Amino acid sequence: MRSFRKGLLVCTALGVCGCVFEAKAGLPAWVQTVAGGSAIEAALFRVMDVPGLSVLYPRPPAEAVPALNEMVRKTPADAQLYVLKAHAEEEALDFAGAEKDWKLAVGHAQDVAVAETQLADFYHRRLLAKEEIDALLRAARVASPASERFQSAEKQQAWKSFERVLDVVKDEALPDDVSVETYKAWVGRYPSEPTVRAAFVNLLLEQKRFDEAKGAIAAYISAFPKDEVFPVQAQAALAYKQGSTAEALSLYDRSYQPLWPQELIKSYYGLLVETHGVRRALAAQQAKSVSDPSEYAAAARVFEIELQQGRSDAATRTLAEYRLAKDAKKLAWSADELYTFAVLLDRAGMFADAARYYFALAGTDGKLAGNAETPQQVGMASLVRILLSQPDQAINLGAGNLAMYKDVATIDQGPGYWNGILSLWLNSDDPAAAFRDEEQRAVPYFHRAKAAELLAVMDQRFPSAGEGPELHAALIQAYVTYGDDAAVLKEGTSFRAKYPDAPQRVPIALTMADAYERKLDTAAEFALYEGLLTELAAKSMGMPLTAAGAGAPVAKVAAPVRQEEDGESGGVAEDASPKPVEVALPVGALPVG
Repeated sequence: MRSFRKGLLVCTALGVCGCVFEAKAGLPAWVQTVAGGSAIEAALFRVMDVPGLSVLYPRPPAEAVPALNEMVRKTPADAQLYVLKAHAEEEALDFAGAEKDWKLAVGHAQDVAVAETQLADFYHRRLLAKEEIDALLRAARVASPASERFQSAEKQQAWKSFERVLDVVKDEALPDDVSVETYKAWVGRYPSEPTVRAAFVNLLLEQKRFDEAKGAIAAYISAFPKDEVFPVQAQAALAYKQGSTAEALSLYDRSYQPLWPQELIKSYYGLLVETHGVRRALAAQQAKSVSDPSEYAAAARVFEIELQQGRSDAATRTLAEYRLAKDAKKLAWSADELYTFAVLLDRAGMFADAARYYFALAGTDGKLAGNAETPQQVGMASLVRILLSQPDQAINLGAGNLAMYKDVATIDQGPGYWNGILSLWLNSDDPAAAFRDEEQRAVPYFHRAKAAELLAVMDQRFPSAGEGPELHAALIQAYVTYGDDAAVLKEGTSFRAKYPDAPQRVPIALTMADAYERKLDTAAEFALYEGLLTELAAKSMGMPLTAAGAGAPVAKVAAPVRQEEDGESGGVAEDASPKPVEVALPVGALPVG
């Protein structure tokens, strides 16, 4: 009762003051945006007096349309008036008049793409699929506005219009030619986007338009000559769809490389499974590897196939047998062999074994095929990355500082003098157990310390190494882990001076700001923020800053894709770390992506 009286008093006071309530909350969105007190509001609403106050009430379409017609007569170039009039005519069920006004709104609109999309919305409400698609395609052909300059292609309005067209084609079960023509227009609008070209190939294969698919694949290869994944997948899928399984396998065999991307490995293995050729392929490659220790590509292929089957022990044994056979014949290792085996083990999460090969690579002369960097640089950078990203692994580097504890704990097993001293030092009654505990806690620290030493050497020998920014960013994160603010600020300042264009600059700056905050150095913290904002504003050309442009997290270290055994399926699964967008091409029962 008290709240009712309070509300009545408020209403009475408003009525005395001559206020008008605007009851727009329950109205359509296009009505709610009308400015209060404007001529448009007067055309769409009328004032109604109730006891104590006045309220606005929507005019029926029979009143709103004539009023808007009069306003259009006075200002015929105002696109908003045509939009409001079209909405009112739709409410009056005058669809012919509404369509005419929606088209007039397109003709007078400053943003034609938005106006065409509104026209498409009208046709969607009228269930006119063909007209809706035509309007969406016209909207997609409009050049992107300046506001979309920093947006990725898939977030642009034109891209979304093409996606919507395909949704209409699917929902209305329209002929295949409509989707084909849509993709052709889509590729023409975004010729440098691989995903739309790949999807077009996929569509043509699904529709069994093999000649057109062959041409689309050739166009893809011409547009992206460096892509080594999708062309192989697409050509093999084309051969498979045409019924030539042997040709599909032959395509994979001819193009095989020891360090194929994981997408291709999975596609190749999927085809082997589909054709029941896993054992045959394993036997052939194992025989080639054993008979000729220089055939490291065969050993690599056996490793990958075994890993795809979830047999990591067999995969590791394959590389070990190859190494023993090579050592037995006293054959020298090439840089490509060492690098290949290191990356294979690295991908599989066998970091200790991978580190040994990287270590050998760091001491190897020569060149790496297809790599401008020297083996020494690649090997050293990879060692640093593993030590920083996998500090808990049992890698025999950097743990020498606990050797004294180990000697005492293992040699003097009885209650002797040295064990007594060690027990007091470690505050434990079991020296061996204490050593194991201390070593387990210390190994990550020693590994990161060794990584810092190697990185310093690498900076001296290879000052322009491309891996430098990522490795230094990971080292800074290690300093954060141990709470070494002084090292964070020193290394961060050096990083920002040395790498002016590195994507890690922003997160590193924020990490430094946190360190300044912990040191209660407010002046330095805000100076860093001011400089960072100025830098970002210059890079974004004055556009509003968003979280998407803040860069990658400092803790992320680039590494080959790791595979883990899948306990349920017996196969392998990729690690959950962020990866580039994959172009997949599923073809019936043949997994190729």
